[in-house]
Amino acid sequence: MRADWNRLPIVVRGSRWRGLRATAGLALAMAGLGGAMASVPGAAPLFTLWLALVGLSAALGAWIATAPTRLELSPAGLAEQRLFGTRRWTWAEIYDFRPAVVGLSNHTVGFSFTAPARAPLQRLGAAVTGLEAALTPGWELDAPSLAGLLNTARDRWLATAEPAPRPVRAHLLPGFAGARTGLMSYWLSVAGLMALTAGFASLGWLLAAALLAPFWVRVYAGRLHDLGRSGWWQALAWGFGGLLAGALIARAAPPAATADAVSAVWTFFTLAIGLAPGRADANRYGPAPGQLSPVAMAEAFR
Repeated sequence: MRADWNRLPIVVRGSRWRGLRATAGLALAMAGLGGAMASVPGAAPLFTLWLALVGLSAALGAWIATAPTRLELSPAGLAEQRLFGTRRWTWAEIYDFRPAVVGLSNHTVGFSFTAPARAPLQRLGAAVTGLEAALTPGWELDAPSLAGLLNTARDRWLATAEPAPRPVRAHLLPGFAGARTGLMSYWLSVAGLMALTAGFASLGWLLAAALLAPFWVRVYAGRLHDLGRSGWWQALAWGFGGLLAGALIARAAPPAATADAVSAVWTFFTLAIGLAPGRADANRYGPAPGQLSPVAMAEAFR
């Protein structure tokens, strides 16, 4: 897509295929969850909840496919039409558009506000994710191209925008939404996942592992990227843990002993990459968490 600056507004449409992909992905995840619950005694209430989630996921996917999102760029600002309403900003209110990964693999565009967030939860969210806000994932443009288009539009039309409510500030956020995960984001994520693991463990540690493994993979990959290592290095820990569990099960070890041994492997790995200092400079996975982007540095001196 090429922007036609003489034809306003510039419209970027959401992808209809996103709804179908989301529906297919959720269907596979729900099928795996249903199979795991079927082997757990007394899981009938959870199975009912699972059926409800399947229906909700199918309805949401169909809705996204038939009513895609829409972005409108104009001299007045940015408007994002979503499933549940429209968000609007003037160009003086937002800046520093950059590609981001939200959740496990949702590539989108994040941005910051020129006025600092006041609510404590907003400040905590910004510190953990590195994003004060983000667009809905799934556009006809890839995230880097869309971020470039939005930054160009803002530079072009900022002079005609309404004055910002406060002077633009420089942002220094650790960040989790990008390719590298800082220490604070890592440990907050680990604490949350451990709490979830303990909650699901009452249904069986195999079920807990199946449900939360994708989230652990995401957290470990971001932390390894901050250390300058590929996320595939965690495959060593996954493989060793699997081999150890298989060996103990083959020797008829008690399930509790098997679970404790595998937990020891993961505890060591979690501590090892969580205590190692990340690289202070940019690497092949992007700038260091907390390092200002070129757009943010230019904005600070505008």
